[in-house]
Amino acid sequence: MPGTLLISLDCEGKWGMADDPSMLGTHRITDESLRWAYSQLFTMLEENELRATFAVVGLFVAGPEATQAHIREMSSNAVCREWLTVPMQALESKATHGWFYEELPELILRSGTHQVASHGYSHLPFTSAGFTDEMAHHELAEMQSLSRRNSWGVTSMVFPRNQVAFTHLLSRYGIEKFRPSVDDDGIASRSMTTESRLVLAHFSKSSMSTQKPRVSLMGKLCRLDDSSTGVLVRGSSFRLR
Repeated sequence: MPGTLLISLDCEGKWGMADDPSMLGTHRITDESLRWAYSQLFTMLEENELRATFAVVGLFVAGPEATQAHIREMSSNAVCREWLTVPMQALESKATHGWFYEELPELILRSGTHQVASHGYSHLPFTSAGFTDEMAHHELAEMQSLSRRNSWGVTSMVFPRNQVAFTHLLSRYGIEKFRPSVDDDGIASRSMTTESRLVLAHFSKSSMSTQKPRVSLMGKLCRLDDSSTGVLVRGSSFRLR
């Protein structure tokens, strides 16, 4: 009997490691490598007639001005201020390569087959020490507002770093489903597939390689986490609330 294939992608650029000072230096995640990686992904999905859910970090696609506004707004919150220190330094030094891809949602929706999901507004993990109910409300509200202004139709969520928390708030902000952190067998969804198959898109470690991605159908649990491109490709299910 055929299995069900669901593909979700964590779209975050350098926001996935926003608390890592090394993101300020030379890194393989650049504007150019991000655009190359997504171009390869769209091509691979189209060639194999596959649909995917792209979970985007809000600030990654909102751009520098929205990020500066968010930094100012959250400056009095110690948890947020610490999380935003490296992005703030990147903006101040104009070293923003790999931090933003404002055109990405339009490219996702242009096909008419893919969906945009939330990956948090700032990628601040909801299980961070000192993270409060009020902060969860703010992250969810900002992402909902961004989605509505741009007509993205976001109704699902992949939690930052897949650390699930505050799920009781999701429905207030139009989120109907989310990727669980652990499935019923206790397998972390950061490395899980649904049913029997996962599409694994394999990219060369050289972020600008022109080699065509290899696509493999695999009947086992596996994950692609290619830090050279800033794109995480995972097979996973979304749990209905």
